[in-house]
Amino acid sequence: MDITAGLEPEAKKLVEEHHAAVSRLPLTFLVHTLVDIRKWAALFAPEQKYFRALFDQLSMFDDSQFENVFGELTRFETKAGCDRVKSPDPMTARVELEDRLRVKGAYAEWRRQIDAIFEKLNPLVEARLFTPADLGPRLVVMIYGQGIAIERESLWKRFRDVALRIPVSLGQAQTTAPFLHELFTGHPWSLDGLVVPTLFQILSASKGFSPLDNWIVEAGDGLHTLCEQKPLAGLPRTAFGSHSQQNCCCESERASGTRIMA
Repeated sequence: MDITAGLEPEAKKLVEEHHAAVSRLPLTFLVHTLVDIRKWAALFAPEQKYFRALFDQLSMFDDSQFENVFGELTRFETKAGCDRVKSPDPMTARVELEDRLRVKGAYAEWRRQIDAIFEKLNPLVEARLFTPADLGPRLVVMIYGQGIAIERESLWKRFRDVALRIPVSLGQAQTTAPFLHELFTGHPWSLDGLVVPTLFQILSASKGFSPLDNWIVEAGDGLHTLCEQKPLAGLPRTAFGSHSQQNCCCESERASGTRIMA
């Protein structure tokens, strides 16, 4: 099989640079990875960065580490007869391999094997992608109701060693809308109906920020509604104070019924 068949130039170069690691990968893992990077130019920049980190990590494995991650899948493929599939290119090989696994009744077990591999791989790849030095200052805000069934220590585990955690309290705010307004505008809820800019709007208009720098994941639409309001010209832009040069994580349990990560 020509493992670079159909690959765009940058993807082909990536595979060739890591040929030693690629050549010993289990066949099913190999062809699915090659198909994933086939249309390299269509991938988002973070996706390209992920695959570069993945190939870098694969090249770092010594024999014992490689066996620990891929050994079980290699033996599974031998038992399933995957080596009998002879295809000219990765795209065709993926289809024929999946067909063979289904005929053998082994597809579900193969999926379990792949999941087990990524449970071991992902922390290593993420460590390459998300080092504090690369990220720079970040602000993460998580808001959830007091009665939500959640283990807070697990929720914050990823940030524990790289960030400062600050509990958030906004006094007498008892409902979601006033709470979100004061938290993300820095102004009191009652301003005679005036609309002031949110932190997200200020950052979006700041030099050097792109649309990918601000994220809102929300169960509901309270924060989206707040951000969609158009602030009037000439109003004070913010009462947030100066930028911090340290990663910062804030949490609150005051906005009942809403969970937001920004």
